[in-house]
Amino acid sequence: DCSRCNPADACFCHDCGGPLPQKLSPRPVSAPQVVIPGNVPLAEHPEPKVREMADLYQELWPPSRIAEMPPAASRYLRMRPWLTDELAQHFPMGYLPRDSKCSLRDRIVYCFHNEKGQAITYFARDPAYETKLAENRSSSKKNPPMKHRFYTGFERGLELYGKHLFAGDREQIRGRLEGLGLPLVGGPNDVMRLFSLGLPYSLALCSPDYRITREQAERVAKLAHDVAGGIVWVLLPCTPKGEEGMKHCLGYLSQLIAVRLGWTSRMFQGRYRDKQIESLEQESLMEMQTFAADGKKSWSLT
Repeated sequence: DCSRCNPADACFCHDCGGPLPQKLSPRPVSAPQVVIPGNVPLAEHPEPKVREMADLYQELWPPSRIAEMPPAASRYLRMRPWLTDELAQHFPMGYLPRDSKCSLRDRIVYCFHNEKGQAITYFARDPAYETKLAENRSSSKKNPPMKHRFYTGFERGLELYGKHLFAGDREQIRGRLEGLGLPLVGGPNDVMRLFSLGLPYSLALCSPDYRITREQAERVAKLAHDVAGGIVWVLLPCTPKGEEGMKHCLGYLSQLIAVRLGWTSRMFQGRYRDKQIESLEQESLMEMQTFAADGKKSWSLT
């Protein structure tokens, strides 16, 4: 057990996410009845400058304008040919040009919606992150580059990217996720890639090291009980870091709901080792969905 765990506070470790000894009373498996304060929609924010950000999506360049973008942004989008203008407009996302007054300029920017489809923040991905990381590792620099940038004050651990996708017909959503579970992925590109492959309902953690918070776990469990037959289908990256995140998610979510792993480095004869959801093709997703729907449990993270 972790030395910081307080048995009086929770049934799992705050640091490692693992379950505490069985002598402690576990959480009930039924859907949690919780009320969690969310982040304020940008259009309703008390600060005028923040309210102006609600329409930032209008400044974003779609993927079709890659010829006008700097090399890093152009390369980032060329490597993701499935990111069409239609998809970018639906979520929305795109490249924020250098002449923008917004501090997220010269990055790939995503809009973060709440369950009502209201923008609650924008966040950015550095398209040159991989290049900067390689340079950092080959030098004596101690501080690694920043991959994603969120505005200060946004409580990321309370939110899940993609919640607005579940605002439609619940019966239709239940029919699509029946026998499969609620897909839980790492980031926005994963949600969009699944959407483009015909799986339009998923949630992303958008958290460092793919670690889930208690509030996120409760929200995922509640939604999965409502639309996915009480099952969460975890599809974090099939990498060492992603599998560490899977262990962390299992520790939290298994206290609340049934959990399935979509893949690991040992499943499917190791074919998906080191793969990301955004790199999946239709045939691979179909194979994984069939495996999950069959209810097989031949996976291990140990």
